[in-house]
Amino acid sequence: RLVVVHRVGQAGIISPGWGVGEQLAGETEDKYFTRLTTRDVTENADTYKRKIATILKVYPDLAMWKDDKYLQTIAENSLEEDEQRPGETTEDFYKRVYAQKSGESDDDYQKRVYTRRTNETDEEYV
Repeated sequence: RLVVVHRVGQAGIISPGWGVGEQLAGETEDKYFTRLTTRDVTENADTYKRKIATILKVYPDLAMWKDDKYLQTIAENSLEEDEQRPGETTEDFYKRVYAQKSGESDDDYQKRVYTRRTNETDEEYV
């Protein structure tokens, strides 16, 4: 059985689009599980989590659900970009999140870093 999940914004919907289902001919189990757990550049954390939930629902008996390597990958890929990763020091977190991104203009960088988010308290914003 082949399960197909849309890539952009609709992960979790089983329909024509992006094949994630069965192991491909000649594909090792490691490559298969890596393909299933990889977060595509077009996916945000919520989209990725919906994709993983769909795979779990359709393929609940895959060995990857009991393997720490893939469970850790899923946990890390489920975090938003501005969340601290497990094992990441506070210093490394700030360097990653607050560094100017490649191709980001100085104005855009300043807006991103200095703009208060709607969910931030006064203490967090300072």
